[in-house]
Amino acid sequence: MARTTIPPVAFRFEVRFIDVERRDTDSSTEEFVAYFQQVSGIGGSMEVKTRRRGARNNRRPIELPKGVKFPDLVLKRGLLFEKKGSGKGIDLLGWIMKTFQNGGNNLMKKDVIVTLANESGNPLIAFKYKKAWVKQWQLGDFNAMESSLAIETITLAFQSMEIDRNPPPPPNRR
Repeated sequence: MARTTIPPVAFRFEVRFIDVERRDTDSSTEEFVAYFQQVSGIGGSMEVKTRRRGARNNRRPIELPKGVKFPDLVLKRGLLFEKKGSGKGIDLLGWIMKTFQNGGNNLMKKDVIVTLANESGNPLIAFKYKKAWVKQWQLGDFNAMESSLAIETITLAFQSMEIDRNPPPPPNRR
């Protein structure tokens, strides 16, 4: 990540989906980029175990690290209907519905990379979520009294998260 004295803007980002099943079995890995109005859940926290010190009540308990916990990744955008096989984007709704079929026994996992870019579009940092799957999908309320967009919220659980402080440029910009 290039050193800068000015914090980056938080609105220049992209979300890339990489098909895990095809990556493991096929050299022609499918990658798709989707754009969202909001991404949340990037971060982590340390779980702690609390222990008391001695018999005195005026001592602060000791907190010991227990493990790292990551929140779910939450993506929000206006509801879009991509045409299957159009090559213009990932069929997110198709992925969601396939995940929910058979009570979740048909999990289709994808690697998800959220990349924050500078004002020139060059990547600054990437957050890589390995083997992500759809945990929840929800549409916002339909309300005839408001003129708002239909917003979908996609919540992803994942196996692990990595931070790449020096991400390569996206394939379409190399």
